Amino acid sequence: MIRIFKNGNYKTYLINEFRTSKICNCCGGNLEKFLERKSHKPNLYREGKEEVVHGLLRCQSITRECKIIHNRDKNAVQNMLNIVNSVFKTGRRPDVFCRSVLKNSYQLHD
Repeated sequence: MIRIFKNGNYKTYLINEFRTSKICNCCGGNLEKFLERKSHKPNLYREGKEEVVHGLLRCQSITRECKIIHNRDKNAVQNMLNIVNSVFKTGRRPDVFCRSVLKNSYQLHD
């Protein structure tokens, strides 16, 4: 995939996805799974068991009440855009998306 974009003269960037789907892109709060539904797995469905929906998350922020329910993938993509913007402006990744403050996890490809 990267080769296709490079051949089309697009700049490509590889981004470490660490915590991009777990942090609210609006306020920086932690996200949590909250919705349960009947399982789609035949054996569990027959037993009436429920499972937590993986793709929908809500913000747990105490300081800000953003009260937003996020699609996990869309939230992650918005956070990746925030990471790229931060790298261009400051030369580093936001600390909330770093495994440690000393490590910046991004790679630029020509």
